[in-house]
Amino acid sequence: MSDSIDYTSLFRLDGRKVVVVGGASGLGRAASIALAQYGANLVVADVNVEGLKDTVAEIEAQGYSAESAETDVTDTESVVALAARTSRYGGSGRHTRDQRAQADTQHH
Repeated sequence: MSDSIDYTSLFRLDGRKVVVVGGASGLGRAASIALAQYGANLVVADVNVEGLKDTVAEIEAQGYSAESAETDVTDTESVVALAARTSRYGGSGRHTRDQRAQADTQHH
């Protein structure tokens, strides 16, 4: 007897931004696809540009959306740029507690 569970009914990520580093292949790609299915606003980051294109194409072929971000985690500037691009607070990612609290109340 096979009872199949639809895990997407257990929780949703709608309205949440999720960044997957290493999303161009392997487990990162699988995680990216699954997170898109759960409704995440997805950013797929990797140094492998062709792999990024393939992952995003697979996600879009399933009717979901994602954006790609070429990112080299061994390069500080590349990681800072990814953080600034994806931060819900915008900008450099460096904020005071009051700025974060204000942004949190605006997003909830």
